[in-house]
Amino acid sequence: MWRILIVMGVLMIPVGVFFYFYFRRTILFWSHKEEKSRGIRNASIILAVLMVIGSANTFSATALVILHVAAVQAVIQLLWLAVKRLDKPVLEKIYRCGLVPLAVTTVILGYGYFHMKDVERKDYTVAVDKELPEGVTVAMLSDLHFGTTMDVEKLQEYCDEISTQNPDIIALCGDIVDERTTKEEMQQAIQVLGSMKSRYGLYYVFGNHDPATYSFHPPFTVTELTAQFEANGIQMLTDDCVELGENIVLAGRLDRSYTMESGRKSTEELLEGVDKEKFILLLDHQPVELEENAAAGVDLQLSGHTHGGQIWPVGLISDVLGFGELNYGEKTIGSYHIIVSSGIAGWGYPIRTGSDSEYLMVEVSGK
Repeated sequence: MWRILIVMGVLMIPVGVFFYFYFRRTILFWSHKEEKSRGIRNASIILAVLMVIGSANTFSATALVILHVAAVQAVIQLLWLAVKRLDKPVLEKIYRCGLVPLAVTTVILGYGYFHMKDVERKDYTVAVDKELPEGVTVAMLSDLHFGTTMDVEKLQEYCDEISTQNPDIIALCGDIVDERTTKEEMQQAIQVLGSMKSRYGLYYVFGNHDPATYSFHPPFTVTELTAQFEANGIQMLTDDCVELGENIVLAGRLDRSYTMESGRKSTEELLEGVDKEKFILLLDHQPVELEENAAAGVDLQLSGHTHGGQIWPVGLISDVLGFGELNYGEKTIGSYHIIVSSGIAGWGYPIRTGSDSEYLMVEVSGK
């Protein structure tokens, strides 16, 4: 989290500068006053400072709009430097009127709003060198952050869609709720998720937001959250392993950030005593410790957390921000496979411009 705050703090300096010149240029265009006007200069400074203050809370919708306007204005400034020698009065008016950054931002965020609600099914096929005569189908859903983008009816629609595909295992890989989810919404979401059907049942691992640890006044307790999962037939895996059928071991991790103080088992400790000849499926909210998991004998890891870079260009710098070791998609290390989902929804604001909303269907075949 501190890395994110440092990066965003550094961004505030150019944001203030861009907005000062943006406001001064725009006011001059519409007021037709002298460029040396002290009133215009002071007004531009005040407005620029207000923009910086408004973007200080980088996880607010206000900051999202302000930062997009600043980014678009930066691009327009570069384009203007390239074309201003053409001496075209129309281009100069378009540049100086100040409306283009607002229009482009509206289009981008409007697209992101509707795009986030368009949930897709993402299919993967994984071949492992283990005895799996019938194969295994795993449905995976993560990063719902219930309440951000969908209501109970829409969630039920996706849950029914998953059930009709007859998966063998349904995995809920964390951040089903967060600190903005009310207690009633938490109960409703888990009740709907518990209605899904699969051969071996439903399994859940904590995400970093599920316990609402980023709130001074959490809307529900971990005990209440746990009780709701248990009441709806969803088995929680907190550094636990369960055997499914004759050939499958399902392991679930405590989230790394949730257990910073108390610690969590290493993957080797978690799989101690597990028959490594069986197919080992690991659920971990964050895509971390990949080399360790590969060395410990994990065949397939499913993770979320990164949102695939929910807002572009976050996905391009996810490693710097500490989101994980793989931003999105599939990676192999020897016989080990990891798949990272962008999640079925998103956190903070109902906008997605850097990736798709999705749930996974993973077909695993063996020898």
